[in-house]
Amino acid sequence: MSEPEFDRLLANKTIVRNGAKISAVRENAQWILELAREHGSAARFFSEWPDDRNVELLDLMKRKGSRLGGETGMRLLRALGKPAFVLTKDVIAALAREGVIASPPTSKAQMNAIQMAMNQWSSETGLDLTALSRYLAWSIGTGAAAPVDARR
Repeated sequence: MSEPEFDRLLANKTIVRNGAKISAVRENAQWILELAREHGSAARFFSEWPDDRNVELLDLMKRKGSRLGGETGMRLLRALGKPAFVLTKDVIAALAREGVIASPPTSKAQMNAIQMAMNQWSSETGLDLTALSRYLAWSIGTGAAAPVDARR
């Protein structure tokens, strides 16, 4: 994206005109192209990443991507079709109830504890990270009924 294109986007009233967010699109596109060069395609890179190392992928996305830390990275993985947990307030509450964490995760140790619990539950149930995350959220949320197929 050239500087004139960037300036045109900043002036466009139909989109969010946050310079950092617009720059993030350019930076993330460059990273995706790097992944494609290194792995044949970015899709291959993400699809072949082991689900039981999701926290490592999130950390990589935070370091190599732009504005992909936290829930944004988690939601991106879901949007790509990659099984992933999303640490919403309800999921965090359920993880605390289960004794996995005592507070919202802010450290690698807490994130690793979440990954270990998710891996164990996945092994025991056959459910992927997305389904586990959704069931955890539904176990806290008021009046939420799980759909027939939560594996999506």
